[in-house]
Amino acid sequence: MNIRISSFVFCLLLFSLVEGKAQTSITDTVIQIRNVTVSAERRQRDNNIGSRRSDIQSVLLESSKTQTLGELLSENSLVYIKSLGQGGLSTSSFRGTSSSHTQVNWNGITINPIMGGSFDFSQFPNFFTDEVTLFHGNTYLKNGTGAFGGSINMNTRPDWNKETNRFRALLEYGANDTYTGGLAYRHVTSRLLSNTRLYYQQSDNDFKYLNKVLQKDPFYERRKEAKYWQGGLMQELYYKLGDSQQLSLAGWYMYNRNQLPQPILVNKKQHELQVTQNVRLNAGYQLVEEKHNFKANLAYLRDDLHYTQRFDGDYRGTDSDNKSNSLIVKTDYTYHFRENLELGGSLNYRYDWVHTNNYDDPIKRNTVTLTTNLVWRPKERTTLNLQLMGEQNDHLFMPTFSAGASYALIRDLLDVKGSVAYNYHYPTLNDLYWVPGGNPDLNPEKGFAYDATVSLNKTLGNFSFKLDASYYLMTVKDWIVWLPTQQTYLWSPKNIQKVFSHGAEIMGEVGLKTGVFSHRVIANYGYSPAINKTRSSDKDATVDKQLPYIPLHKWNLHYLLQVKDFSFKYGVAFTDKRYTSTDEEYSTVAFTIHDAEAGYMFHFPKSRYKAEFKLRVNNIFNAYYESTEFYPMPLRRFFGSMMFYF
Repeated sequence: MNIRISSFVFCLLLFSLVEGKAQTSITDTVIQIRNVTVSAERRQRDNNIGSRRSDIQSVLLESSKTQTLGELLSENSLVYIKSLGQGGLSTSSFRGTSSSHTQVNWNGITINPIMGGSFDFSQFPNFFTDEVTLFHGNTYLKNGTGAFGGSINMNTRPDWNKETNRFRALLEYGANDTYTGGLAYRHVTSRLLSNTRLYYQQSDNDFKYLNKVLQKDPFYERRKEAKYWQGGLMQELYYKLGDSQQLSLAGWYMYNRNQLPQPILVNKKQHELQVTQNVRLNAGYQLVEEKHNFKANLAYLRDDLHYTQRFDGDYRGTDSDNKSNSLIVKTDYTYHFRENLELGGSLNYRYDWVHTNNYDDPIKRNTVTLTTNLVWRPKERTTLNLQLMGEQNDHLFMPTFSAGASYALIRDLLDVKGSVAYNYHYPTLNDLYWVPGGNPDLNPEKGFAYDATVSLNKTLGNFSFKLDASYYLMTVKDWIVWLPTQQTYLWSPKNIQKVFSHGAEIMGEVGLKTGVFSHRVIANYGYSPAINKTRSSDKDATVDKQLPYIPLHKWNLHYLLQVKDFSFKYGVAFTDKRYTSTDEEYSTVAFTIHDAEAGYMFHFPKSRYKAEFKLRVNNIFNAYYESTEFYPMPLRRFFGSMMFYF
């Protein structure tokens, strides 16, 4: 089967080369993506000098509108997503760090849950975002501290083009009775833009899998009690006060209802249900002039989570209610003294309050952050950046800094850049106050990070090439770990570990257009050793061992073909084995997943209306794999979708 697919792709490439004797310039997809990337770079350059950033290509984002952000990152980035399966909890490991060390931002507002700190990527549909940008490492200080691994930024962008289709309707049906629907409506005038999006997905999620645990001989069975459904609404309003000023208002509501399946090792009859509701509001003002750039935001976040556990028989189990609220005020100002010198600053305030039956008392937290930022270009090819931050978190003050430099070795071809940063991560509220086990005496995690990147970028007629290669090194002291206490049933967090992490990241992209054929190959590779360097006792077997659930190697490769209105995508993603114990005694097996998608865009005669039809196949070769130990993932699945543009 692999040979047949490879032969098919090779024949397509050969045919397109023969057909495209008359050379034309690269347009369409490649140019569109480059324009998006450049504009994003301009918006964030003051906070990203010397460090690595990457963008999920717009063509990959558009092809995954029926999927979640967790699925998108797992297939197309170097972020490892630890998942409990379709519709289940999905958390991240970025550069060998824990899930709470990845900062998640929506239009510049940090939306990590304030109780546990770990963002669930299964609850963010890609239909609700227009851009996904990854900042690698902890140099991105604009949104605060704590992102040892990096930050993931989802942005919605106003489209003022009146010629763009106003309506989009999305329908998809697939394996295990999975239904997905989306509707978007855009209304635009010379000054006012309204964008409304609705999304819904439900699934029986009773997929077939191979059970290799409960019996000596593996056998097939179906997942039980894994149903889920989610729905959401996002409303955006933009109003132009003039050529240089704009008001914005965005509201986002999500509802998720998930049955939580048990690990296949468990025979006990228990039933778990989790219901979450999220409300996110963000009002903003922006002024952009030749010398002045000012932004102000007022945001409100509310996260409600209700968890119930029931057992067969008389035992009731657990009821957990968690309600958290956040009020955020952000201001950011940059002054351009001259073309080669910029000075900026930001002042942010955040107030969090939590009501839960898992804490003894309601908890409140105040955070004030002051940041200064200097960008200097002493020579045409050289850019320097310095960021200083001070953060007051209740009664604790912590300073941080980041410094970066970039230099164009060969103009329009070869760039080098590097950065150094000191950052910290304050313990989560669960770390401090969870009952039982919370430890109010915990210290913040803190450490240094170093980055170096070489970038090669060149376009020659119909051929384009891009290569980024990065090396990073990071040390974190007072790493927080939950450990069993003398009471064997009770776990509690402690500052015991010093973690050393270093690694390499490589990203490459090749584009070729021959006649009506447009080819693109996108590849990513990551090497992520994350080692415990602290011995807790003389018999400690975890020293110099890889941290749990962090793959040493991860790579993915995508081939994309566009032939007029026909599109084809083939992807391969490899994830190395992950240790499930701190002493490397137990692990899950490595796995390779193959996916494919084919689509056709139909244009209605004499109108701007169009319809796109797609067929997607996940896990083509029925690979058995577990993202989380004892939680099997689905075998081969088929999905068919339609997107209408009016």
